[in-house]
Order: sequence, then structure tokens, then C-alpha cells
Amino acid sequence: MSRSATVARVISAVMHPLFLPTVVLLLVTYAKSSSLREFLGRAIIILFFLAVLPLIYIYLKSPRAASGAKRIQDPVAFFRKHPREICFVGIIFVLPCILLLVFLDAPSPLVATLVALLATSLALALVNMFYRASYHLAATTTLVIAVVLIWGWAILPVLAVIPIVGWALYSLRRHSPGQLATGFSLALIISTASFYCFGLLGNIQ
Repeated sequence: MSRSATVARVISAVMHPLFLPTVVLLLVTYAKSSSLREFLGRAIIILFFLAVLPLIYIYLKSPRAASGAKRIQDPVAFFRKHPREICFVGIIFVLPCILLLVFLDAPSPLVATLVALLATSLALALVNMFYRASYHLAATTTLVIAVVLIWGWAILPVLAVIPIVGWALYSLRRHSPGQLATGFSLALIISTASFYCFGLLGNIQ
């Protein structure tokens, strides 16, 4: 394996669309919580609905090996093969998470990020019934936009993550330029609209 391929694999793994959203959401939760108790309460909700339940779902849907034991599938590969599952998982896991956080008066940047992720996921699921847009790059784009909007222009260089992830996915031949462009464009449009609805676009510092 060449050095560039190794780098691409590392980038793809670090920016995995199952784990990266959870990490970013936990950072947003920490930044917007006024106490440790508040942070831990919200963090438990996020981890349960966005990490634990999806992994259990994917495990249950995974086929059994010849030995009879189940081996959990790669989440990205699973959703790529079953795009309709994104809609199902989003509605039964992410939507209740959003509603619970709203009920508990969670800060709007956290709720807005979750709404943007859910809306982007649902749009990609619909598109991917006929095409193969990059959910990986779409999720990364949504999260990068959220980070810039929440923490301000001081971390604008984080935008470089988007083309870096795009390069990694293209280098690994997981997506064509058209598929990457579609994922990025959908995420950009939907995320911008979501954050605008929450009044975050005009608050960049």
C-alpha cells in the first residue's frame, strides 16, 4: 500500500460519519453547558441515541458468519448498501434525541446541529435510492459548517477538512468527483438552511 493510500485511509477512518458527529456534538454540548451535571446529562442522551442504538441496530441487521457468530458491519458500508435504512435510523433514533433535548431546553446550536445532520441524512438517503452521493463527505461538511458557526472565524481553517476528506475518498476510489460534489452540495444547502432557521448564520464572531 502506498503512503498516500495509507494517509487517505487514516483520514477516512478519523472522519468516520458514525463517530465524528458524536465527537462534535459532545464538544458543542460541553461548550454550551453551564455545569458538569448539565453536560453529562446531555452527553448521555447523545451517546445513547447516536452511538449505542445505531450500533445495536447495525449489529442486529448484520449477517451471521459461518461459525454462527455475528460480526458487526462497517456502518458506512451498511448504509451505502441500504440507503433506506438511514431514513429509518434517523427517524427512530435521531428525531427522538432532538425532541428530548428540546424538551430539556438544550442550547440552540446543539439542536441546530442535530437538525442539520438529520435533514442532510434524510436527503442523502432519498438521493441514494437512485444515485450514490457521498454521505461521508456530506456529514463532514455539515459538521464543519456547524463548528465554524458555533466557534467563529478564528477556526475558519477547519474548512480545509472538507477537501481533505474529499481527496481521501476519491483516492480510495470510494466515490467519483460527481458523487463527492453531490454530497457536498446537498449538505451545504441543507445545513445552511437549517442553521439559518435557528438564527445562527448572523452570529458568527
